[in-house]
Amino acid sequence: MNYPDKIKTIKKQNGYKLKEKKSVFNGMVFPVSDLKDAEEIIKTVKKKYRDATHHCFAFKLSNGIEKSSDAGEPSGTAGFKLLKAIEHFGLTDILLIVIRYFGGIKLGTGPLGKAYYTTALKSVKETEIITKELYQKVQIIADFEYLSVVHNLLSAFDSQIEETDYKTKVELNCIVRAPDSVKIGQKLKDHSSGSIKYNLIDEYLYL
Repeated sequence: MNYPDKIKTIKKQNGYKLKEKKSVFNGMVFPVSDLKDAEEIIKTVKKKYRDATHHCFAFKLSNGIEKSSDAGEPSGTAGFKLLKAIEHFGLTDILLIVIRYFGGIKLGTGPLGKAYYTTALKSVKETEIITKELYQKVQIIADFEYLSVVHNLLSAFDSQIEETDYKTKVELNCIVRAPDSVKIGQKLKDHSSGSIKYNLIDEYLYL
């Protein structure tokens, strides 16, 4: 799976409420990290607002997974519109939910789609959009004499040490910027004549 080096997403949850001919559209937007995260939030919102007529949603993840649901509304009037709102801002790792309380007056497919899109668009527009960089997990195993070399190089590349285990050698679990991962490994090898072991782990995250 090829992940983009950078993504645009939202910093925190936000919402927007729209009233249209007695129907209430309650929009909510959430930052999410994976499919499980999105599904759990959808489940929680449905439970919290169980009295709503419709629970429509759309999400798009950095691993390429995306999904939308009209939740009983006419096809293309809700979930598709929410997904278009996400794409309008070029965002990923984001979940949009718009719940509707039907007010007794049918809007027609055109005005209905517009109401969902407007609610979704303003839910995103009024929150903070941020850029995140792709990091990869790595394991470094080094003799104690090379510990300062490891620390200095990781610091130079804005990497983070998550865990250090002092055994006969020092084992460090780190996260490094994905575009720099191979370069860091080569530099560690050059500075230790190949003594430092550098293992790339197939796990990624955005920070």
